[in-house]
Amino acid sequence: MDLILGDLLPAAVFAVIFPIIFMCGEIVRRKLPTRPEFSRKVVHFGGGMAALSFPFVLRSPYTVLLLALLFAAIILLTKRMGLLKSVHGVDRQSSGAVYFPIAITLLFFLGHDRQVFYLISVLTLTISDSLAALVGTQYGVITYEVEEGRKSLEGSLVFFFITFLCVHLPLLLLTDFGRLDSVLIALVIAILVTGFEAISLKGSDNIFVPLGTFFILVKMTRYPLGDTVEQTGILFLIIFVSFALTFVQKVLKPSGLIGLMLVNYAAWSLCDFSWFLPLLLAQLLLYALVLRFRQQVPEDITGYQVKGLFYVVIVPVALIFFSNASGEYQRLYLPYVAAIVSQITLIFVYFLSIRNGKSMPVRGLHFAALLRGTLCTAVATAIIALLPLFLYPTGPLWLVLGEVMLATIGAFGIFQLATARLTDDGHEWVLRQRIRMGASAFAAGVVFLAQLI
Repeated sequence: MDLILGDLLPAAVFAVIFPIIFMCGEIVRRKLPTRPEFSRKVVHFGGGMAALSFPFVLRSPYTVLLLALLFAAIILLTKRMGLLKSVHGVDRQSSGAVYFPIAITLLFFLGHDRQVFYLISVLTLTISDSLAALVGTQYGVITYEVEEGRKSLEGSLVFFFITFLCVHLPLLLLTDFGRLDSVLIALVIAILVTGFEAISLKGSDNIFVPLGTFFILVKMTRYPLGDTVEQTGILFLIIFVSFALTFVQKVLKPSGLIGLMLVNYAAWSLCDFSWFLPLLLAQLLLYALVLRFRQQVPEDITGYQVKGLFYVVIVPVALIFFSNASGEYQRLYLPYVAAIVSQITLIFVYFLSIRNGKSMPVRGLHFAALLRGTLCTAVATAIIALLPLFLYPTGPLWLVLGEVMLATIGAFGIFQLATARLTDDGHEWVLRQRIRMGASAFAAGVVFLAQLI
């Protein structure tokens, strides 16, 4: 309570500053009515600059929470009432204005005692995002597709360079890190966070960019210089491998490719090479399947974006982060492999079922479908799971392979039954991906429980 009472005066000042920032945005909008993105970024920049001082003048996280609620209330009320066009006047759908105070609050809770890390994260959110948006909007020529929208290469490059400076300069000037350490940490963060920003949808970069920056800072600043160099090398190797594998078949569009690079790097950096290996083998098998079937199916099986990738990788990625947080690498490795095998198996089955001009996949659990599912399970297990489980054993090879196969066949059965009555329209496509994601989680869960028996 004493902390909150001590914050009353600065909180009152901020409660006045934020409406002034909104007023400035409205003035800019009226002066430049044809550039709504500019007025929006004026508010974004002003709010971020004000938030930079929070750790230095506010002591209680709950004071920041109250200010964030005030900020969010203004945003939501003005949107409902059709006011504050400086924030809500852009054509694209975005919840970034709501995510912004959430991100600041979370950063303060996590980093009010790590002021430099908080400072870097808010600078990245504020300056990198604002300048990238303005440059991309005004000067962006080379664009790439991100689901329904587009982003510019020029904007992404500006985001990268500004983020590098926002990380490098504070680390170099305000901490004891050496020049090479700060350069490498800034380089890795700039690459990764630019990836987060590039594939974020509907303003979610206001969450992913600052929190991603903060967590990578916490992780990488613990490393000695040798480990930092290794992490940098791993990142560049992952970028090269991911790009090389995707370039030939173009299975993924740029947003999907960026997402895949981030997943690959997470597997190797948060765990180790043994966790990256099944992902690599799964990608090789997927690209081989696309090469084999792309001329035999009645629909385009390439050009997937980040949303399609999300449903495929969310279960393995969740296991990567959970194993890193808990340290249960050995126990979670086999469920992780099973999640990957089950996803690729279901994709393999889908390709087989629509080949030779069939427009609808074969559904249900009749004998032919079970035979097809078993065949695809055996192939996927042999290619994806055999080598990793041989090199990094979690038990007798025949037993763990059997567990993966049985769990995958079970996931196949669930998927077939759950999708039996679905059509191929856009809404049910999303539902089918979610069911496949659930089937993958089922396979991972079955294997995890089998290890406990």
